[in-house]
Order: sequence, then C-alpha cells, then structure tokens
Amino acid sequence: PDETLGVVTMPGWLLDEGVAATHAGDPIPGWFQYDDGVQEALGGDGRPRVTHVGGEPLEPDRLYRVATKVSDLTNGQSPPLKAYYEAHPEALPPKGAYVNIHAELMGFFARNMWRKLWEAIA
Repeated sequence: PDETLGVVTMPGWLLDEGVAATHAGDPIPGWFQYDDGVQEALGGDGRPRVTHVGGEPLEPDRLYRVATKVSDLTNGQSPPLKAYYEAHPEALPPKGAYVNIHAELMGFFARNMWRKLWEAIA
C-alpha cells in the first residue's frame, strides 16, 4: 500500500505524549520519528519526554506543524494520537493534501542521480 505523508497541527502536549507512547521500550510500528531539532529526556515517570522542538523548549499549549504519516495518527499505535485525532478529525489534512512518500523519495533520488551523472561527464 502507498504510504502518505501529511502536515498536521499538533499541540505541544500531544507531541510529547505521542513520542512517549511510541518510544517507551523497543521501537514499534508507528514509532514517532523526528529530526535533530527535537530533543527528549527521561521524565519523572521513566518515559521519554520531548523537551525541545526546533532547539527551543517545548511549549505544551503551542500548536506545532508536524509532517507525518497520516495513518500513524489514527491506527492506534500511539493511543494519545489516535484519541486526539478521532476527537478532532478537522485537524487532519484533507485527502488531496497528502503526499505519497515513495513517489517523493524516488523523485529526490532520481534528481540526485541525474545531477551526479551530468557532473561526472561535464
């Protein structure tokens, strides 16, 4: 099946809970991945907690824009994400706004390959 990516708004507290739910223990399907601008540390409850986003301290009530697999928000692998997006379906991107991950990656790799080929023969 195609994997689709969408951009959603997510409150800081939910970002923290979503990471905590999928990062406790071994990696699982739906493991919440993030870039080096996000930092986490073990909280008092022993679970990983998000402490920073974009190098700035996490603000629980701030809305963050998050690019993620839309199915991971609703399939139950992260109970906090599933509960929030079931209660707030309007926060999910409309179907026409999804991006096919495989097609985007293939386009990226193809552009890089052609650039390298042209540089090699120039």
